[in-house]
Amino acid sequence: MSNSLPAVSEEVQENFFRDALAATKSALVNGRAVTFNLQIAGVVVELVFPNQIELERFTPALKHLEISAKKSPDASFYIWDSDSTGVDMPPPPCGKDRFTYRGDVWGFNSSNFHFAFDWGDHSVNLYDKSKKIAIYWTNSATKTPYWTIASPFRTLFSWLLKEYECQLVHGAAVGTHEGAVVITGKGGIGKSSTALSSLVNGMQFIGDDFIVVQNSSRPVAHCLYSSAKVNADQVDKFHQIKKLLVNEGDLATQKACNTQHTMHAHNTH
Repeated sequence: MSNSLPAVSEEVQENFFRDALAATKSALVNGRAVTFNLQIAGVVVELVFPNQIELERFTPALKHLEISAKKSPDASFYIWDSDSTGVDMPPPPCGKDRFTYRGDVWGFNSSNFHFAFDWGDHSVNLYDKSKKIAIYWTNSATKTPYWTIASPFRTLFSWLLKEYECQLVHGAAVGTHEGAVVITGKGGIGKSSTALSSLVNGMQFIGDDFIVVQNSSRPVAHCLYSSAKVNADQVDKFHQIKKLLVNEGDLATQKACNTQHTMHAHNTH
């Protein structure tokens, strides 16, 4: 794979988004579209799903951000899969040689249309910046891995929140009413265990793996996901929250995961 490949034209990128959006609308019509409204860093986002089952599958870690539908959304995320709707996603207008291991696609350099493929959950992520419309598609939502359920739509949130002086950060954050500490580093260094240790000892939990940091007169760390994941051999150290695990029967192959909104998540400066 090489970034020396020629750029894909704006017209091709726009047409791909247009075709994907048409398929998305067909998928939502085939289902019984339901919505989930949330607010993060002052930004109101409408999540639209083809059915209640998909809504309940993807939103547990976002429940603490849920709001009523009274406010007009700043952006809309359309989430769907082919298995439950019977609608196929149009093929990408490029070959596999353009796909990078990080999910970026060489040559798709539009300032308005964004395109990424997440290898971890085999999802297509698209965004129209001008219209604030995003699409998340996967072939089968029932096969979505637990780590995606614990922190869904990261790519879409990252693209959107950049426009509001916010950055999605791979890191943990904890704090008190006096302020917060952000903990960064590569996977496996102990961000989650440190955040959970702080939580069970009385501090406020902002996030253990992904948080949103807002650039303002006083920088703010926002809680995006009220979930946490730790290695299975660490579970007994956090007996206070062990009862909240959603995958206790799968610890031989998965990290212990909580996706409940009972983590008492907070935002802090």
